[in-house]
Amino acid sequence: MKPIILLVEDDEDDILFFKDVLLEMIPKSEFLYSHNGLDAIKKLNLMKPVKPNFIFVDLNMPIMNGFEFLKEIKKVSSFKDIPTYVLSTSNDSQAKEQSLNAGAEEFLTKPVKPEDLKTLISRVTKILQ
Repeated sequence: MKPIILLVEDDEDDILFFKDVLLEMIPKSEFLYSHNGLDAIKKLNLMKPVKPNFIFVDLNMPIMNGFEFLKEIKKVSSFKDIPTYVLSTSNDSQAKEQSLNAGAEEFLTKPVKPEDLKTLISRVTKILQ
């Protein structure tokens, strides 16, 4: 099975970094991205009934931020069970707590080191097996 990973991120450098690490770890994965939460929700709705195996989301984005995105997808029965991981420049405990309370599985502070992202992707993909 070819895993589908959605990244919700507005920074082009972070998108390229994530894509490079992901494709190095899982070359046969399908990598999708959106620049904000609203665009990601539209993309998710267009994909139905197919859905990503995992979502990685930034918190600080225009139009719809990561907190709003998490709250919205956790309301939708077909999306609420998709494991979602937060990658954010915010390193305060309140942002982490809010993310976890909104349904995120885990919280990583950016800039994420390549080895930390590889460790997370490795853990996440083991769930698929």
